[in-house]
Amino acid sequence: MSLTSRATLDFWPRTAVRKIAAHWIDTAVQVLAVAKTDEGLAALSAQTELSRAEILRLIEQTKLSLSPDDNVVLGAEVNTKDMGLGARRPERCSPPKT
Repeated sequence: MSLTSRATLDFWPRTAVRKIAAHWIDTAVQVLAVAKTDEGLAALSAQTELSRAEILRLIEQTKLSLSPDDNVVLGAEVNTKDMGLGARRPERCSPPKT
């Protein structure tokens, strides 16, 4: 399943949208992804200079602007089992000799 929403940030204050766009955050889905953690909410608040309460209100409004299918996709747990913190060694390579 993929994201199909045409949701926008039109109801966000224009200055806030400009400030987060400077950090390459310019879609509703990206905003919701950042807002998934407390640190992300704090970053959005700091970048936009809006209160945490205002950010939370805007996040809820952003969620409501998405299609039901997109809310399902965004609410699904992601399997990160095969993802590490760096590049994965190709399976055909042998481990480095120590």
